[in-house]
Amino acid sequence: MRNKTTIKDVAKSAGVCHKTVSNYLNKTANVKEETAEMIKRAISELNYIPNLYARGLRTGKTKTIALIESFIQNPVNQSVIKGLQEELYKVKYFLNIISIEKIVPIDEIIKLPNLLSYDGIILGAVSRDLVMYFNSLKVPFISLARHDDIPENIFKIQIDLNKAGGMVAEYLIKNNHRKIGFFMNKSELEIKDFNYLRKGFSDRLRQENLKMCFEYKTPLEIGEIDKVFKRDKDYIIKSITIKASC
Repeated sequence: MRNKTTIKDVAKSAGVCHKTVSNYLNKTANVKEETAEMIKRAISELNYIPNLYARGLRTGKTKTIALIESFIQNPVNQSVIKGLQEELYKVKYFLNIISIEKIVPIDEIIKLPNLLSYDGIILGAVSRDLVMYFNSLKVPFISLARHDDIPENIFKIQIDLNKAGGMVAEYLIKNNHRKIGFFMNKSELEIKDFNYLRKGFSDRLRQENLKMCFEYKTPLEIGEIDKVFKRDKDYIIKSITIKASC
């Protein structure tokens, strides 16, 4: 059942005016420690949940950031999401994850409810057209997507995947591994970013006069690989295309 407790109910329970409760919630004015404790207690007892969008209409701030991301099950993306949530929580912001799971047309994305009501938007692995669309709206956003031909004025945060691939190979080399292969799934093959990763990986091997013994490209989705590999290990090994004699 929807929580119908209002800010006025909290104010009545705490014995203060609703403006004081608003100041406490929005940090718009100092509230005495004793008063803050009464408000906090009333919020807990009444199980009051602030309506972020209603608050946004009044203050122009929803305290919410949207992340639009595809391939949400990718372990790398999950780590990014975890880090975003932890850092935003420190500054009392929330993260709303919009999972599109594939590169979808702009027309479909802009139909999403409340899309432009967020305080900021983070674009993950999305199309260049979507990045340019948000840029045309002049809404606060940053792009994590790797597109070499987008304007310099767009704020971008990108991982050096070429370097990352080299670091993975370096780790294997330092641990005296010589029979080295590359395992990718179907979703990764659809993202050009992983070509940078593979290049950095193979370039570092080449520096040591090593070659990849195999590349296995599975049609399985991320999240299924581990359990299927354990179950069908022999089959997968037989299916590997040998690219070099190791």
